[in-house]
Amino acid sequence: MLKQDELGLGTKLEQSKGSRLMNRDGSFNVIREGMDFWESADLYHAALTMSWKKFYSLFLLGFFAFNALFALVLVLSGNDVILGEENVALPHRFWDAFFLSVQTFTTVGFGTLSPKGFFPNALIALNALMGLLLTAIATGLIFARFSRPTAKFIFSNQAVISPYKEGTAFMFRIANQRKSQLLDVQVRMILAIENEKGGRDFHNLTLQTDKIMFLSPHWTVVHPITPESPMWQITESDFSAKNGQMLLLISGIDDVFASTVHARISYHHPEIVWNAKFKPMLKDDPNQVVVDMKQLHEIVLVK
Repeated sequence: MLKQDELGLGTKLEQSKGSRLMNRDGSFNVIREGMDFWESADLYHAALTMSWKKFYSLFLLGFFAFNALFALVLVLSGNDVILGEENVALPHRFWDAFFLSVQTFTTVGFGTLSPKGFFPNALIALNALMGLLLTAIATGLIFARFSRPTAKFIFSNQAVISPYKEGTAFMFRIANQRKSQLLDVQVRMILAIENEKGGRDFHNLTLQTDKIMFLSPHWTVVHPITPESPMWQITESDFSAKNGQMLLLISGIDDVFASTVHARISYHHPEIVWNAKFKPMLKDDPNQVVVDMKQLHEIVLVK
């Protein structure tokens, strides 16, 4: 059994009954309070880890807000500050100023619009400087996002307690979503289960195989439930009553980046199906190995 301080989760979290320690996405079920926004903010890390959809949405929102702010200041500076305007009505003046800001920001400069006067020219000069800086930052972030090695594992939606040899075993499946190869893939499985003292016990589970040389098609990770296993003679109702959950840590080397990638996931007791087994994923083909990825999550109950 693991010591309480080995996982680094903290005594209170380890002893909290009824809660889930790790979410399905690998994040820990912890909410930090007592820190203001600027103490806890890490904009660079957030920009690297957020989804592409959110990243581009924030980028477009920032682009519009930046140019709208410059356009507003330019419009408020006077009525005759932009050469080439054909309409002096307020909405048209704002949009002329907005597109002048965009042309300056992007260094397009069509030449049909230009600032007039010292303050408008100084403002456009600041716009050009900020445009260079923000473009460099955005380019660096996009490059960092593309070049950062990340794991893209697919885990089975459910784990199973399945017949195995002459007994049973806990199993889940994992596959590599990318076409690249993962080398020296290792898995560590930890059982978290509540005890009678009001806390939790943590057990490092022995696997049939905890390391493979490469993850090409898929891998069914197996923990045989033998008399030496802490899962021995635990029933489904016992496991649920003790808020049982499996914490899984996976690492491997991405052969494209030659860097180690990591992933975490957990299976809470409602996500573990007892007396079930996974459907086969391999298809018969005389020329090559064909893996049906749609079958990764498919299970059948064992009578």
